Order: sequence, then C-alpha cells, then structure tokens
Amino acid sequence: MRYVQELNLLDYRHADTPEAMYLACLDLLEQATLSCVTTANLIAFRPQTPGTNDGPRVWNTQLIRYSGYRQPDGSILGEKVEADFTTMLQEEFGWVPPPEEERTRFDVLPVLLQAHPDQEPKAFELPPQYVARVDITHPEQPGFADLGLQWYPVPAVSCLELSVGGLTYTACPFNGWYAVTEIVRNLTEEGRYDQCPQVAALLGLDTRADGNMWRDQAIVTVTQAVMHSFRTASYGMVDHHTLMRNFWGWYNQEKERRGYVPGNWKWIIPPVSPTASRCYLELAHMTEYTIKPNYWYAPMWRSYLKRLKENRAKAAALAGNGGGPADPKPAAVEGAAAATARAAADGAEAGDSKLARVFIAYASVTGTTAKYAQSIAGVLSGPLSVKVMDMEDFEPDSWREHIKAATLVVLALSTYGPGAPPSTAGKFMAWLQKGLAIGGEAHEALHGKPFAVLGFGCTSYPRFCAAADSLYSLVCATGATPVVPTGKVDSLSHEEATVWAWTRELLGAARLRALVAGGALEDAAGGIPMSTDGKPKPFVPHFTLIDLSGVENIRAARDRFRQDARMVEVRELLRGESGARPAGAATKQVIFDVRKVNGGGLSYLAGDELAVWGENPADAVETVATALGLGGGRLDSMFLLQRAEAAAADAQDGDDAAAAEAATAAAAAGGGGGTDASGLSCAPFPLPNTYRTILTSYVALCDAPSWEAVRALALYAPQDERLKGYAESYTAYQSWVTGAGVRWSDVWKEFPALAGRLPVEVFLQLVPVVKPRHYSISSSAAHHPGQLHLTISRLAYKLASGETRLGFCSSFLASRAPGDRVSVKVLPTPGFRMPLDPASPVIMVAAGTGLAPFKSFWEERLARAAKAKARAGSAAAVSAAGVQQPGPGVLIFGCRNSTEDFIYCDTIEEAVAQGALSKVLTAFSRDPAQRKQYVQDVVTSHAAELAPLLRNKACHVYVCGSSNMATEVAVAFRKVLGADEYGALVQAGRYHEDVFGMVVPDHRAARKAAAAKGAITLLGSASAAEVAELLDGGGLALDAVDHNSASLLHVAVRARNTPLVELLLDRGCGINVLDVYGCTPLQVARMTAQPALAELIEARGGKLASLLVSQYYPVHKAVMEGDVEGLKKLIARGANLAAVEYHGLTPLHVACAVASPEVIQILIDAKAPFDATTRRGLLPLQLALVLQRSDAAEQLKAAGAPLMVKQVVTADAGGGAGGGSAGVVWNPSSTDSLSDAVGITEQEMAALQGSWEAMSGSAFPEETRKIVEDFGVTFFLSLFEQCPHLLALFPFKDDQGKPITAELRVHGAKVLSMLGWTVQMFSNYPLLIRNTEDLVERHIAYGVELAHYHLLFGVLSSVLEQTLGDVWTATTDSAWRKVGKLVCGVAEVVYGRQQKDKQPQQQEGEEPKGQSSPAGKEAQA
Repeated sequence: MRYVQELNLLDYRHADTPEAMYLACLDLLEQATLSCVTTANLIAFRPQTPGTNDGPRVWNTQLIRYSGYRQPDGSILGEKVEADFTTMLQEEFGWVPPPEEERTRFDVLPVLLQAHPDQEPKAFELPPQYVARVDITHPEQPGFADLGLQWYPVPAVSCLELSVGGLTYTACPFNGWYAVTEIVRNLTEEGRYDQCPQVAALLGLDTRADGNMWRDQAIVTVTQAVMHSFRTASYGMVDHHTLMRNFWGWYNQEKERRGYVPGNWKWIIPPVSPTASRCYLELAHMTEYTIKPNYWYAPMWRSYLKRLKENRAKAAALAGNGGGPADPKPAAVEGAAAATARAAADGAEAGDSKLARVFIAYASVTGTTAKYAQSIAGVLSGPLSVKVMDMEDFEPDSWREHIKAATLVVLALSTYGPGAPPSTAGKFMAWLQKGLAIGGEAHEALHGKPFAVLGFGCTSYPRFCAAADSLYSLVCATGATPVVPTGKVDSLSHEEATVWAWTRELLGAARLRALVAGGALEDAAGGIPMSTDGKPKPFVPHFTLIDLSGVENIRAARDRFRQDARMVEVRELLRGESGARPAGAATKQVIFDVRKVNGGGLSYLAGDELAVWGENPADAVETVATALGLGGGRLDSMFLLQRAEAAAADAQDGDDAAAAEAATAAAAAGGGGGTDASGLSCAPFPLPNTYRTILTSYVALCDAPSWEAVRALALYAPQDERLKGYAESYTAYQSWVTGAGVRWSDVWKEFPALAGRLPVEVFLQLVPVVKPRHYSISSSAAHHPGQLHLTISRLAYKLASGETRLGFCSSFLASRAPGDRVSVKVLPTPGFRMPLDPASPVIMVAAGTGLAPFKSFWEERLARAAKAKARAGSAAAVSAAGVQQPGPGVLIFGCRNSTEDFIYCDTIEEAVAQGALSKVLTAFSRDPAQRKQYVQDVVTSHAAELAPLLRNKACHVYVCGSSNMATEVAVAFRKVLGADEYGALVQAGRYHEDVFGMVVPDHRAARKAAAAKGAITLLGSASAAEVAELLDGGGLALDAVDHNSASLLHVAVRARNTPLVELLLDRGCGINVLDVYGCTPLQVARMTAQPALAELIEARGGKLASLLVSQYYPVHKAVMEGDVEGLKKLIARGANLAAVEYHGLTPLHVACAVASPEVIQILIDAKAPFDATTRRGLLPLQLALVLQRSDAAEQLKAAGAPLMVKQVVTADAGGGAGGGSAGVVWNPSSTDSLSDAVGITEQEMAALQGSWEAMSGSAFPEETRKIVEDFGVTFFLSLFEQCPHLLALFPFKDDQGKPITAELRVHGAKVLSMLGWTVQMFSNYPLLIRNTEDLVERHIAYGVELAHYHLLFGVLSSVLEQTLGDVWTATTDSAWRKVGKLVCGVAEVVYGRQQKDKQPQQQEGEEPKGQSSPAGKEAQA
C-alpha cells in the first residue's frame, strides 16, 4: 500500500445502522470531492467477528456507478455491466428510477447498505452535490462535446474486503484517483458504453474495416479528451505512461528491499499503449500470492442477495415474504481496483545527463510565475541540466526522484487573496506537510538538499508573498538547506529586475557553496538578461515577422486555454442617484450563456472563480496599429513570428522557398504558442492570427511600459532626449510612468519619433500579454442551468491631470452587449466551497461585491432543497434518510447605505423566505438613518448569537471582500470564540477567505505598505490609537516586519508599550514570531525585565520557542527555554552544535541572544563554533554586542571568540614574510589599490558614485536639503534603536535623555559630508587610508569601540537603502559593503596598534584598559 502514510482514515466502526453507514459514505465523498480528488480516504466500518460472517456490507461495486436500463428491444441505456444490479434494485427494493422520458445514460444508482447480513439492506440515493461530474470535451475537436459523454471523478471502490491485524473488514469503501485508461475503457469497451463508433464518425474515419486502425484512433482521441477534461476541471488524474514509469521504479526498489514483489500482471498493464512500458515484458512472469494486510474481492452482491432470500424464506414460514433475481459482473470494478494497484507504484526514471541538475517547480495563477520559472530554466539550461515542472502536475513518486537527483531545487509560486498559495500547489504542499518528520517522504527527498524559493505577489495586499514564506518554512522543516533568502517579487515595482537580481544572487551562492562548477555558473550568469548593476542588458530582437498576406487557405490558430462565452445581459445593481459616486463607477451583474462554449458546455461549482480576459478599446487598437504601419486592410491580414536565429539559418541556407513553405504549413495547421523546429509559432499568443486579433485580445495596450521596454524603445528614437532620460534613470522613468499614468497605447503620443520606426515584431516582443482578471462566480449552475453570473464593480479613478480612468477588465465587461463573446476560463476553488451536507451551518461575511460568491451559495442551497423534495416525492420507497432541511445560513453584509448599494436586496429577501438563508445581518457605514457600522462590528455585537453556531463542529465560516476587511473580521471572530477555539476553527479547515486588494496605477497603496515595513521600528512608542488608525486605514499591515524581521509586537514590547501590546494581541498579531535573532516577543519581554508584559503575552499563548523551533530544532529549543538538563542530554547524545535554524542562527547565537551564562558556558565547553555567522554575517560575539548582552560578550571574549571574520590571503612569491604559503591577516596598508584592497569593481565604483550623487543633490537639487535632513534623523534613530546605549556618546539629548531631532538633522549633514569625502578620496588610496586612520583615532577618544564600526555600517547600509529607494541596487549594496569592509579593516589595524602599545604597561592577565572603560562598556552594541 504505497500511499498508506497519506491515507485519511474515516473511523465509522460505531455505525450500526444503514443510515449511519450512509452518512459515512457521504463523508468520504465530501472529503474526496472538496479536495478535487487529491486525497485518498478510507471508511472503516465494524469488522466481522472472527469465525462468523456477520460483517456489514456495501452491495454496490463502487459508491458511484451509473444505471443500466434494459430497453424493450433488448438494448441497454447506460452502464451495461450494471443492468442486472439496476433491475434488482427495482424488483427487490422498490427503487423508482426517473420516468422513462427523463432517463439518461448517466443516472446515478442508489447505494445499497446492510449493517448486518441478517438484516434488510436499505437503498439511499446520493444527493446531486455529492456526485461531481466532468463533461468530456476535446481540445481540438469541438464536436466531441456533442457526444454528451461525462464521468464522475471519484472512484470510490466498495466491493473489496480488507484483512489487517487478524480482522476482516467486510465493508471498507475507499477512494483514490483515476488513471486515464480506466475511464477510457469504461467509455470505449463494447461491453460498457462502446463509444468508439461514434467517435470514429466524428473524426470522419471509415469503420467498415478494422485494418485502418479506426478503433485505435478513436481510443486515443477519447484518451486525450478525458485527460484534457479532468485537467480543465482540476480533478486528480494520472496518465498511464507516468503510472507505469512510477510503478517500474517502485517495483525495483521493493524487490531490492525485500527480494520479492507479488502481483497480477493483467491488473498492472494499461489497456492503452501497453508495450510502451518495459513492464509489459519484464513483469509478464510475476507471481501472485497473498500477503496481509491486503484487499481482495468480497463475495459480491449476488451472494448477499442469495443469503437475503434464504433469510426471507425462513421468515416467510412465519410472516411470508419474497425475493428477486440479480446478476452483476465483477469486471465492473477492474478500473477502480487498478487504482489500488496504481497507488502502490513508486519511483521514476532519472535522466542520464552528467551536468549538475537543477529542479524547478512552480505554481502560477495568472501565468507570471510560470513565465519567469520558464525564463530562469532557459537561462540555466545548457550549462546545467534543468527540469522544470508545474506543481499542478505533482505526483509523489516521480517528483521525489527528480528532487533526489537534483543538485539544487528552485521553487517559485505566487500568492493570492489572504496569503494563500495557488490551488495548483495544494498537492505538493500537502505532500511536504505530511512528510516533514524523519522517515517521511518529503524529509527523505529533501533533507540536506540545497533549495531556494522565489515568491511573486503584490504589495497592495497585507500578506505580501506569504505563500512563499510558508513554502520556505515547510521546506526548511524537512531538513533542506536554504541557499539564499526567499526572493519576493512585487508586481508593482520593477518585477523583472527583482527576478534577475535574485537569480544572480542564487548563482553566486551556488558558487560559494561549490554546488556547481564555477564555469557552468559563469555561463549561466552570462545568459541573465540584466547586467550586474541592475540594468537590463542591451536589447536583442528575438523575432522575425512573416507576413501572410496573400497566402490562401489559412485559418487562425485557436487559443487552447480560453473558452468563449456568449453575453446574455449586463444590468446595473446600484440604485438611486449616481451623483455621489465617482464618475464611471458602477456595480453590474453580468450574465453569460455557457451552454455552447467551444469544446462543450462550461461546468462550475458554487464558490469557483472565473478568469476573464478583457479586450483593448477599439480606439487604442487603431492608434497603435497606425503607429506601427498597420493601417488600412493590413490590420486584418495574418502573420507569424519566427525566432530570429532560425530565420537567419534559413537565410544562410538560401532556402527561402522551404522557409515559406514551412510557414504556410504551420499557418494552415492552426497551431500556436509553442516552438517548432523551424522557430515558428513561438510567441506567447496563438499564431497565425490577424494583427487586429492580437492587438485587441492579447497584448496589454492598457498596461504601463516596463523600464526594460523603455530602454529598448530609446534605441529606435535616439534623437528623443526625454525618452533617453527615462531610459537612463529608473527614478525618472518611475516618476513619469506613475505620475502621468502612461500606457502602451500612449507611447507614440509621448514619443512621436517612434512612429513608423518601431518594427511590429519588436513591439510584440516588448509589450506584455493581457493577464486575466479573476471574479467570484455569483450563480449556481443547478439554479441557473446553462448560465454563469458575475458581480463586478467597475473601478473609476482620476489621474493628477484630472483624466478619469476606468478599470481595464471591469469596464470591458460593463460595456458588453447581448451576443458579444468573452474569453473566459473556470478556475476551480476547492478551498471556498460549501459543505456538501445541507444541514451544516454556514456563516457568510461580505462587504460590497464580496457578496458575489454567497449569491451562488444561497442559490445552491435552494437548488439542493428543491432536488431533495423532488427525490422524496418520486422515490418514496427508497430510504433517503429523510428530507433534510437546510441548516442555519447566516449572511452578514456591509455596504454604504440601504437605499443605493444594498445589491441583491430582493434576491436576499427571497432566499430568506424560502429557507436558504435563516438570518441576514447588515452593516451600513454611510446610512443617515442608522449608526455607522462595519461587518466586523456586527460580528462582535452578535457574539452571543453566533458563538453557538461557530462551536458546531460542522459549521463553516466564509469571508469575502477586501483584505483589510478580512483581517478585521478575523479579529472579531477571534474575540467571539477566544484564541484557542478560533485557532481550532481555522486548523480544521472550516474558516475560508476569498479576499482581494485594490490596485490603482499610482501605486500609492504599494508605497505605503512598503514604507510601513521599513518604518515600524519607529512605532514602538506610538499610542495604541495611532497604530489602530494606521492599521484601519491600510497604511500599516498587522504582520509587517522591520529589517530585523521584528514584528509590531516585538517593537511594542521593546518599547515597553503595554497598551500597544494589548491592542496588537487583540488584533491577532503573530505572537510567536521569531526575529532575526531568534527571539519571540515573550523572550524580549523577559530579556528586558518586564514580568507583567511577559505574563500577559504568556497568557495569550506566547512561547519562548516557536512551534517550528520546538518541533525541528531541539538544541535551539533547549537554549531558548533555558533547559539546562535537556541541553546537556542532547550534547551527550552528539547533537550538532553547528546546526542552524531558518534565520541562520546556531545554538550559540541563540544563547548569546536569550540564554543565561550557564547555558552559554555549557555550549562553550562543548566546543560550539565561535566562527559561525548568521545570514546577516554576525558572529556570536557580534550578536551579543548588537543585543547589548555585555555579560555574554565578556564570557565569549574570555573564551577566545573572535570579533570579526578574518580575511586571509596568500602572499605571492615576492610577498611578505612567510613565503608563498604563509597566511596573513589582510592589512589595508598592504596595497596601493582600492580594487586590490577590497575587490571593488568598476561597476561598483560607478554605482557608489551614483548613490553619492543622489545623496549630495546633483541628481535632485531641489530635494537635497530634505534628503540630507531625513537621512540624519533616520540614520541616528536607527542606530540608537539598534543600540540605545550609544546615545551616551552623543551630547545632543534633552532633559529626559532623548535625542534632539534638530541636532540630529545637523549632525546628519556632517556624517553625509564625511561620506562624500570618503567617496572623493577613492581616487587617492594612500591618502584615503591615512585620513581614515586619523578619523578612527579621534573617535577612540570619544569612547567608540571597534565593534561599533561594524554596527554603524550595518545600520548605514539599511538607512542608505531606505533613503535612496530605487537608486539602491544589488551593486550599490555590494559597493557600500566593501566601503564598510575597508573602514572596519582600518579601524581594526588602529585598535590593534593601540592595544599593542598598551601591552607593556599591563600586568599579566589584566584586561586592556581601553576595553573596560565605563563609556565603552555602556556603548557596546
């Protein structure tokens, strides 16, 4: 049993009636369906008493099977192998199927359940919501949908018995997931649905003779259709080739491990393409014998019926009774039984490449993450062997082998909504969670494996890149080794530059760790399309245009990823006067007809989302087309793009005719999107196509041009000085784009010189593709058959110029007319679906258009109730466990007022009247007749009413709206339940969020959020009311952290701000977050001697060690908790004292931060490493100084701990004493060159000078004074925040000992001038060294210690980065670090010289006096 570790056991051994068994079956179907069939579930009913035959029974072969109706002509409508079972249900148990005119080939059979063989079984119909269905369509054959085929995605096998632990479980239904060939067999075998002739007719194949292989072609077509349909619907499925490959690997592993592997060849080999796998021949002689625990066939329903008849006959002697015949076939369960064999498959074939292997996995929502993952793979491919895969295709066996074989694992994923990962990452992350522990699959595959995580998100959401952080923590917990910090890419700020800077950092770290040969890394780095200074590399055109005007018989390529839905109606939902609303703002209901979309009907479930691709306005298309020279009839002609290198090869060969022929062939084939051997059809949109189609539907003319694009545009208009200025300065570019709201359609208006000069193929390379917008579906497919509804709010905003702009996709939808076609795609959202049990209580909280999914919820509840009543009336003879009334459904809705924007008011009243909603609570923020309220206020004020529902274990809570609203609602529910019960609600998966952020082109929200993250260290002394206002206004995120990863709660505790601590705890601020020093807020409270605050935090659940540390870092945990005896035991057992947790802290680092002298001494005695550095490069002694742990610092000094990592170089042959192999400590005076001294490059020097120009005002003269003053205040406040005792060295303090801001501004100017002087001296290295030595010697007299220089440059780097903003690049950072290295090196020489001069005056064992001065000890940081 391959997946036993992941099996979800549903314990129903207490179920002693058919009704209880029925509820258990519904539970299994719900678990499987809501997980999109990615989990394996098993029901354990009561086992059979040993020596008897009294076990419960499920008569069906599977819980879900289709009926087989015998027709008067002898044929069978539906599932042929179920015809006898269908007849038996009617004759023996009185099942009443639908009327004959309503019967279909896919009517679901009731389940027949028997709690004891001597009791009468009962039949139960499955409610429709428990039977998911997948309509079978084909991506290339639109007519395939007309065949009307479908299948259910949950194979729930119920005809097998399980023998385990000496007991036999006669009823133990379980589900796995389908292999594609199982459904193909069901649909194509002559003894089943026999659809091959119909498919062959669709394909136009001649079926009169078998020699043309028409049946084979039909089976392959059905296989493609089934795989496509299940993937589109996001239900779990595996193809037979992957299945066989994994089984072969598992088979050989098992054989090597235990020497034998029994099995049945015919159960393993797939019916389609069986010889494609080596299993076909090499497993042909497998021996089959029984090993327990194991499954085998139960006696089946014929035997049960026979025994039932015997019991009835016995009873007939007393009371009289009768029976009826039946005759099923065991072959009906082969497909699902094969799923069990498939679940035992393991392993994967590894590649033969000898290159270092990189495994890249990604999960994407809009396609951005996928694009960059593929781009990174393209850069690394060649020098390295790269395997890139979509997490949607996750399969444990093959992925485990890929990960094991990789030298480096790179994981990229986006974050959406409340910080959640894409649904496509669900299976992979679940695998990580289940396999974290030692012995788990994930731990086995990833332990010790170097990895990196790249996150994509948007800073307009409070939990920016939270999914990447979660994935990083999970992978760390498996024991994998992070190579670089998590990269976080902001869609609002220089997205591409961030990606490539991170990639370069990754390659550099790989070189330092010797993961990959240096030459290969250099080759890979050379392929990065951005230079080391953070600027894009020179633009290189990729495409050659092939104009197909005049070429006949060409059809436009069809987009395989989009489906076209027909617009039925767009209606306004807002009422009253529109004068109070922003011009253009509107809220619309959009109704689509989805019965005849390309590829078949569109299926969806309540709670799902719809991706919608907007189209560019016609005037924008015409403007751009004219500027590109595509006026007149050319706009409607077709074209292709060819990779430039392929076109050059064609030209070199001189075979123009062949190239034209290949282009025509590709065009006629209607392909697109991929790259063929000729380099054709390689664009990110379907080609061949017309220019009009691409400009209208695929290129994002309403997006802002990127800086990379602007730099390329400048090449085509060299005389335009303004364009050149934007190309050379990112700051100038960003100011222009955000201030003017420039779009691609405005480029030619801004820069007329580009008109006619920019080639079409270059434009198509530079312009991004249109990204889909996601909308919650606001209708139930059962309540509105053939329709799909959306509820949209059309965004309207004003630019600084006064121009009103409308949201791209919302305005597109709002302007559609009936009959218009819109490109869409359903996005299944399993995490936001209603419970299938109608009796489960549901609480829905929404504001504004967040009401959209809940409309689908109450409509679904209405539809379910109506169907339940219909079933009860038409099948009274069948037990359906009664007609359940819908459980409580509470809607909490907020809007501005009751008269204007209370959308769907009438529909809500109708839902209440019909019982779909039991209560509606409203909150109006701008209603003159009522007190101002928000939805979170309603939750709190109705706590007594909501608490009993929330404590019901079946209750689910759903929240939809803005991210800020969702945060406040979560706080309110936490208050209602208390932290523990609220946490349990979330952990149980019964609290669901679907949130969105508002993004407008001026990016103000993003800048606020970014500023908040850097400035929270200044909020420690703020009042609770001020911070609450910032949180409520969206200017501050509750989970914001500063540059030291300290949360708001850390900062408040350090500031001894009790009211603020209480506010943050009430709001749900992370209570056990670790900062970069390994301290939780509780640790900080104890370290700073605040017992009252420590008691408060501990009472709210605060810990000395976080949960992750407690579970996976036992030595760190013992140190954090001061567990001396536990620490000693771990050391005695050989614990690794060099092990680092996810901030790069060793146990000694943690001890320096939080532990007692006794704990530190234990680690010192155990030889804990002194020279280990954190990710910030801090040694243990440096960390003790940074945290002002003077006792710990002295303890480490006494033990010989170093204060800095020595740079050791090897002297050359003519070098200093010691010859060629002697190691000497680097001395700044040992060279006359700055480049030789610290390795500064020309690029770094240019970046350094550029940053100085920005600071000195030559870049922005009008802002010079403000920059200087702000720098001074920020720098010194940050310095004193890091080390408050340094304030003692400065004279500018008030009576309370606090720094005087005005003096800070003045002193900041002095520091700035000193920086400028340092930069100017770089051209005269000897003079630079002499003056720096003088400066250091002067500061010795002020009481400054050597350690302070390292602290100063750490803070300086952070403040410079904050002040310079976009001027600060990775190159700038590297340059200033080298400046710091230079100054610190000079300081070390000066301090060493001074100490050497004092040594003759000291007695043996006496500490240098310069290290024991009161000022010096007080100022240690």
